Amino acid sequence: MATTKYDLDTVDYGVTGWNEILKDFVETMDDVIHSWQVVTCGQNIFIGYCVFCWIDGKYWRAQANGSDMPVLGIALEEGSSDDQIRI
Repeated sequence: MATTKYDLDTVDYGVTGWNEILKDFVETMDDVIHSWQVVTCGQNIFIGYCVFCWIDGKYWRAQANGSDMPVLGIALEEGSSDDQIRI
């Protein structure tokens, strides 16, 4: 049986070699879905903050006010101004 969203095989409890099956699935998805990227902070950013890219090419904390740039990612690490982090 396959999952409806990604058409990947389901892994039942007790399946031998389940970790290798899941590893293959993750690698397959990583080939098509770029799940993170390294960016430069424009200000202090903490893990879990939503960020957007400003015209200076740096990533800043996004604000939910409907008028600022759209969210482009969520911080996976924390960093200060000019640090590089993964989002």
